[in-house]
Amino acid sequence: MLTVLTGDKVSSGDALIVDRGINLLKHYYPDEEVLKLDRWKPIDDHMDKVNQSRALILLGGPAFERNIYPGIYPLVTDLNRIKVPILAMGLGASLLPYNETTVRQFRFTASSKPLLDRLVHDSRSVGIRDYITKRILVQNGITNADVIGCPAWYNLDTLGKPVKAAKIDKIAFAPGVRHLYYKSRSSFIQQCEVMKFLRDFFPNVHKYAVFQDSMEKDDYKPMRMRQIQWKLAQEAERLGYEVVDCTYNLTNMIGTCQKIDLLVSYRVHSHICMLSMGKPSMLIDEDSRGYGMNDFAGLKGFSSFIDSKGLLDRLYISGWSARIMRRLYPPKANPLLLTQLRDFLERELETGFVRYAGIHEVILWYYAKMENFIKNIP
Repeated sequence: MLTVLTGDKVSSGDALIVDRGINLLKHYYPDEEVLKLDRWKPIDDHMDKVNQSRALILLGGPAFERNIYPGIYPLVTDLNRIKVPILAMGLGASLLPYNETTVRQFRFTASSKPLLDRLVHDSRSVGIRDYITKRILVQNGITNADVIGCPAWYNLDTLGKPVKAAKIDKIAFAPGVRHLYYKSRSSFIQQCEVMKFLRDFFPNVHKYAVFQDSMEKDDYKPMRMRQIQWKLAQEAERLGYEVVDCTYNLTNMIGTCQKIDLLVSYRVHSHICMLSMGKPSMLIDEDSRGYGMNDFAGLKGFSSFIDSKGLLDRLYISGWSARIMRRLYPPKANPLLLTQLRDFLERELETGFVRYAGIHEVILWYYAKMENFIKNIP
């Protein structure tokens, strides 16, 4: 048996990580049962089964936060109770804003050390999803981190399929999260501007607005967030988009990606879903997750917010804390975003998205590393 801890609550993007991660494990261990547990809950009641497993696998997602233990993974109070190896499989970090300052100042809490020590010593490598995460771990003394990619990259049905653009008859837009979690009015306005730009740039194609989470009533998101999301969905409908609610619904997200020819997304995993199907996608970076995924694949990214004068880094050198800097000097919306999107689209439509050639080779190369990681589960 293999036990996996997953972070899928309401987002179809998180569900994609889990679906593909478990499929990978079952592909290489077809006779093993996979026990799936919620990572945000203590596992005291499941200790008998956990300790009967080959390993306890922390499966994907941006879990490398300062308080990874017990904040992200409460697990059990005494980690010595876990007798099997604890492994990281494609974990990443999440920094908002993402810049040199936030990277250099990132430090784990003292309480996180027991779990980090187990990840370091329980296997030959700590499996992570991108190079930003590796840099953060190395500067925190973790030197055996190995980039194996996010499990969501590896769609076994289309693995190695080149990214090609057919005729653009259907497109989709996937809004991000900054307008929800950080009450960013400028982010809300920017996403409306992007939808309007796509409507005008592609006047004769069918358009979808794909909402990965926070559209349904549940106990995980406050009403305030749902109201913001509903308002953005209403604006999408006003602009002529067909709204697709993917909250709790991975099938809707995958089905939409199968129907469309191009995606413009703020959401990392809808972007990954498209590329893994061999279809072009453009990702607008909101934080380190987006930048890290584009860097992983060797793709051009588009920054939603900028520090145009390098102010944060200069203040960092002067000794200011990142928290104070973010409060006094919040990042500003990128005024060149629409121009950058237009320039990129014009060139790629002319060449058939030739700059995406070779992404399938990148995915295959890292898949070999993921395969090696899975095969070497103790």
